[in-house]
Amino acid sequence: MIRKTIEAKGDILRLEMKYKGIVQSESLNNPNILSSIKPKKMVIERHPESQSCKYGHMYLFHLEEKVAISFIEKLKEALEDQWFSIFWSENDVYVVFKNNLFKLPKEENWSSIEYNKMKEYAVSHGIGAQYLDFNDEFDKFERYVTER
Repeated sequence: MIRKTIEAKGDILRLEMKYKGIVQSESLNNPNILSSIKPKKMVIERHPESQSCKYGHMYLFHLEEKVAISFIEKLKEALEDQWFSIFWSENDVYVVFKNNLFKLPKEENWSSIEYNKMKEYAVSHGIGAQYLDFNDEFDKFERYVTER
């Protein structure tokens, strides 16, 4: 979502991006980072097939660009190995790993050079390729946000 804002200095018209994001509290070495911003919603997902984590606590965010970028920088330090989080706008996707960040173009079929570099990195760090179809995550986000 793009929102028009007027800056106080000289009434300059500026477009400010809105970002959506998903963070699993189980992915964090310090979940207190989540208290620094307010989630749009928190959803508990059941994962009966998992050996280590039967339930996931998914925090869903709508953030202004500046807030999102600041939070992403903190998130890089707070994520556990073999986990990632995503934040996206109309045009971009940030994929956040422990101590690493990839900025990708938002695309339908995930075939860009940037996406392939991120995928190679993720897989080499123990993340299954099946978790890297972000369109599924975008759909899940919209479904959960609109659910009552």
